[in-house]
Amino acid sequence: MTTSSVIPGAPLPAKTQKERARIKDLLDRLECDPFEILAFIALGNHAALGLQEYIEVGDRKDAAKELAQYLAPKLKAIEHTDQTKAPGGVMLVPMVGSLEQWQKMAADSMVKTVDAAVTNA
Repeated sequence: MTTSSVIPGAPLPAKTQKERARIKDLLDRLECDPFEILAFIALGNHAALGLQEYIEVGDRKDAAKELAQYLAPKLKAIEHTDQTKAPGGVMLVPMVGSLEQWQKMAADSMVKTVDAAVTNA
């Protein structure tokens, strides 16, 4: 298995740019739009593709997933650790009767957090 040395956001190497240009020229000459083909497959529009048989649901789903990547790229997973969570992943949120009580509780919590940071520094 080969690994890519292309850094996301960095300019592509000349060889890669030339290859992409060659492929784009070929698709333009053939009047072939791969996104349009994927869209027709996702929609199940077999007639637009010149097919006699219907497009299977699994193929439609795969085409839709492929197209979706260009509209909404996958986000990287991040690990979140929160010391305020109780066992079982439930966050404890105290009940308050008014906005003033909530503001006082939040201010007290902030003071404790700052005091702890100063003590541990």
